[in-house]
Amino acid sequence: MEIEDMLSGAITNDMSLLGGDTGISIFYYNLFKLTDEVQYWKKCQSLTNNLIDNFPGEGLDQTMGAGYTGIAWGLNFLQGRGIVDFEADYFFSSIDMHIYIQSLRSLMQRNYDYANGALGATVHALKRLPDEKAFGYLRQFVGALKGLQVVEEHNIRRKIDLPVDLAHSMANIVNCLTRIYNKDLFKDDIISLVNEYQTWLTVFCKEYQYWQDVWDHAADEKFNCSRHGKILRIAWSCLQAGQVFDNEIWGEEGMKLLQCAGDNYSIINTSDLNASFYNGSAGLAYLFHQLYKKTSLPVCLTNHNFWLSTTLVKAQYLNKDDGPVSKSHKWDNKYGILTGACGVGITLIDSLTTGLESWDECLLLGIS
Repeated sequence: MEIEDMLSGAITNDMSLLGGDTGISIFYYNLFKLTDEVQYWKKCQSLTNNLIDNFPGEGLDQTMGAGYTGIAWGLNFLQGRGIVDFEADYFFSSIDMHIYIQSLRSLMQRNYDYANGALGATVHALKRLPDEKAFGYLRQFVGALKGLQVVEEHNIRRKIDLPVDLAHSMANIVNCLTRIYNKDLFKDDIISLVNEYQTWLTVFCKEYQYWQDVWDHAADEKFNCSRHGKILRIAWSCLQAGQVFDNEIWGEEGMKLLQCAGDNYSIINTSDLNASFYNGSAGLAYLFHQLYKKTSLPVCLTNHNFWLSTTLVKAQYLNKDDGPVSKSHKWDNKYGILTGACGVGITLIDSLTTGLESWDECLLLGIS
């Protein structure tokens, strides 16, 4: 309960999903589901009501990570769990178009980032269906993808510069398309796009030896948790595409990427790592747990256990400026999901449950 004590007294001055009070509200909801303690329901309700009462009419961007999209997604999620009740169509009427227009602009600028670019709005729009503006955005989103030459862009870049960053974005695009497809929307167009992106998958997965080398050299002085987390997310997207589209190639490539994780966790140098979700041990623990539940691969479970144990050790520095070894322990944001106590707390709760009611949809995990 140390994390709860820390969050209980937090003054974040941040309403965002991945860095502020929206994410903390979701933490309290999941803590209530774990413990059945009414006090956590009330804390969640209080934070959520404050979000509604002080929702900014202007001044934020459209992004999932720090802007309107993330807060809106969080409020929809919490309303669906009975935390609050408000008239969603009226409440979101002033910001939906801002979210959709700015997100499409990002897409045209080839900003495929999920947290800070074009893709986050798709998850918000799916929550807002059957709203006409949401449907219109999803139609334009799929149409815009049909006009982009993403695969060609991949093939002309040097392979060493490319693999994680663009591959991560491509995987997120495919992940968003699976969600739209599951709503029985634009299915022919989406199948065509996914088949086209299979060319990208074939090129990307030729780098298996590269990824194997990444894991095999995990004992190097600086272990990059964020980079490895992206590889796991790419594997997740491949597995989802294989399942949703009944496509063996996507599924097989996802499994091969997972196998690249190997059994080398015991030699990883963790001295410079912190416990955070985004660039620390908690995110890897969470990802490996979800992948184990999806695949039942023993390598996922053993890696989950390793990273969970690492998180428990590193989390003791949440309330300290520095760890005992390096300034890399320092927390820039002590409270949020991505880089603070909230993400660590949710990871620990997840390790004690069979599932957290699709909260991780906002991270493009799970499927809806």
